[in-house]
Amino acid sequence: MSIVIGMTTSQIAALTPTQIANLGTADFKAMTTAQVAALTSNQITAIETRDLVVLNSSQVQAIQTYNIQLLTANQAKALTTAQVKALTDTQVKALTTANLSSLSTSQIQAIDPSDLTGLTTDQVAAFTSSQSSAFTTSQLAALTTAQIQAFGTEDIQALTTSQVKGLTSSQVGALTTAQLAAMETIDLAALSTAQIVGMSTANIAALTTAQAQALTSAQLKALGSDQIKAFTTSGLAALSTTAIKGIDGSDLAALSTTQMAAVTTTQIGALTTSQLGSLTTSQIQAIGTAGVKALATSQMSALSTAQIAALTTAQVAALETQDLAALSSTQVTGFTTSQIQAGFTTAQIVALTTNQFKALLASQIAALTTQQVQAIESQDLQALTSSQISAMTTSQIQNGLTTSQIPVLKTSQIPALTTTQIQALTTLQISNMTTAQVQALTSSQIAAMSTAQIAALPI
Repeated sequence: MSIVIGMTTSQIAALTPTQIANLGTADFKAMTTAQVAALTSNQITAIETRDLVVLNSSQVQAIQTYNIQLLTANQAKALTTAQVKALTDTQVKALTTANLSSLSTSQIQAIDPSDLTGLTTDQVAAFTSSQSSAFTTSQLAALTTAQIQAFGTEDIQALTTSQVKGLTSSQVGALTTAQLAAMETIDLAALSTAQIVGMSTANIAALTTAQAQALTSAQLKALGSDQIKAFTTSGLAALSTTAIKGIDGSDLAALSTTQMAAVTTTQIGALTTSQLGSLTTSQIQAIGTAGVKALATSQMSALSTAQIAALTTAQVAALETQDLAALSSTQVTGFTTSQIQAGFTTAQIVALTTNQFKALLASQIAALTTQQVQAIESQDLQALTSSQISAMTTSQIQNGLTTSQIPVLKTSQIPALTTTQIQALTTLQISNMTTAQVQALTSSQIAAMSTAQIAALPI
């Protein structure tokens, strides 16, 4: 029978540390919870680890919190997982940082999640990266945001993907920029949309290019405008072409022109027509000539007239002929006279379709340079309406229309020429008119001709 049976708490407390050390495991098993609670600080530290491990859950819970603080590192390491699980929240809170850092991964996992919430940030900071990686998802989810911030960057790196996926959105939002920068790309990519929305704008701005590249389209779609605006130019440029498609049009429209200019041509080419349609006119200008060249025909077809009108002359000149030819009649009317005059190349004029020419406004026709007029193909010239014909300037008539273009004009177009335009025709141009064209001249047009022009008529 154990010697401690029948001892009062006062008698237990009177035992010397040596006597405590000499007690056997049977004696410790026989102690009542009251006797355990009566143990003094000197007695607690004298308990051999072989004896400490035989205490049951009730006995462990009877240890005074001030005695828990005095456990040696060896004693703390010796606790069984059942004993660790039995610790109350006040006892767990009483563990020193040295004792906490000495616990095995199995012991760490045995701590009740609700008991962890009482730890100070210093205690949390004492956990090693090996211990951090041992936390269960329930334990991690129980930590406060302040406790999460107490983790070192090496602890964040040590977290497994499943642990990261178990963090709450509030915890993700509480991560410091240094902690987020330390997160492995595979873990960042594993964050759910509910978690990613909790990320602060400061953390978005702190993402490394490797981390930005790891983001998924679903994650980007979940981000708000403020978060999208928080991306650095290098972060934006690092987004994959698949991921960038996930950004909502309204969020994309929130980007500054500097940010938009950082979007690569490959990314531009990956944007959906819906995303392109949401871009502001300033953003359209910001993508530059390289960005315009990168647009596919289907993307060009999605641009609004306002966006087309916003293109710089350099961007207009950079338009691929096949993309220009794919524009609708409505889109073509979006070009400003300045864009037509200073931006369109002769190759682009040739690329315009007959329907596109028919859609041009009178003001657009009048803006064509003489070189551009000379580049108009016969079928396109014949497609011009009477109002378009009469909108041509005398310079376009005299210096633009070539002798090979003159006979191409339809007889129905001849009466549309104003008397001023008729007077601008050179004798060489008149001499190249067909008999049918001459017969189509009105009496007013003939009356406006000079004697030299009359003499040049092919009659």
